[in-house]
Amino acid sequence: MTPSQIEAARLALLLNRVQQNVGWQNRPALAESLAALTRELMPSEGQPSPETRERVERLKRDGLYRLGQLLTQEQVAEIHAHLRGKPCFTGHVPAQGDRVPRTPEECARLANCGSYQREDVLGAPHLLELANRPELLELAEAYLGCTPTIYSVNFFWSFPERDAKYPQTQLYHRDFDDFRFCTLFLFLTDIKMSDGAHYFMRGTHRKEFVEQAYNERVADKSAFPVDRLFMLASYQERDVPALFGPEVEPVIGPAGHGVLEDTYGLHKGDVPKTPRLLGWVRYGLYNNVTAYNDHPAGPAPREAGQGRIPDTPRHRFINRLLVDL
Repeated sequence: MTPSQIEAARLALLLNRVQQNVGWQNRPALAESLAALTRELMPSEGQPSPETRERVERLKRDGLYRLGQLLTQEQVAEIHAHLRGKPCFTGHVPAQGDRVPRTPEECARLANCGSYQREDVLGAPHLLELANRPELLELAEAYLGCTPTIYSVNFFWSFPERDAKYPQTQLYHRDFDDFRFCTLFLFLTDIKMSDGAHYFMRGTHRKEFVEQAYNERVADKSAFPVDRLFMLASYQERDVPALFGPEVEPVIGPAGHGVLEDTYGLHKGDVPKTPRLLGWVRYGLYNNVTAYNDHPAGPAPREAGQGRIPDTPRHRFINRLLVDL
């Protein structure tokens, strides 16, 4: 590693340690400080459009915004064709499994989830182009308060007929990726109410809403401290639905549809009846080096993004963790 790479890695690790140890009450202030520094070093190119402002206000209020159809059925089929024959790994990201390459069918016999190594995800058609669509970058930037950093991309299967739910994705949980972040979920199979629906608890990404609901709805606060609503990675089925039942919103749609969410808010995927393939693109404020451990070798070579990502200083910054532009 060069001295500049060592320094960047050192600072990323420092921010990661701060994030792991900071109290939930201080996350918004730290997020705003980091966004302000990013704006200073990488100024925005302009003001968001009125449509983006309306979308981002709904995202800030609810924690999710439905994007509708993002890819055609033909484009979805091309992604499936690309993944066919690529090694699949148990776990919703390869680092969470046993790291043994298998077929999706073999993974389905062993685990709740299967996923792909990052080089095969980046090589899939349409994903990098989708992640860099101007309207999505504008929305992510307006939500984060600065030019976004794409820090993780993924395709993962959820498999049916398991004895227990997979706590990382199939119980209500928070993601602790960053001080502020948002996740684009891309449906690559049909998602139905009775077959692998996604659920999000509106407003639970906002500490002021959670505190208000807690104060109004929890009678015995000594038995259920408010900290439990912010600091646990996953919750048993009895814990949060009774508290946030009115806020539960199912998210379904055909393959090619997408939704943008602040997944610090409580969410889960239901156990499907047929194999479910989902993609994600995650936009945040910095390089969280331990969030998914899906790029231990650094960014992919320049060739992976040539002709797919605009060659501008802004796009080089946004994609710097994915592709060496």
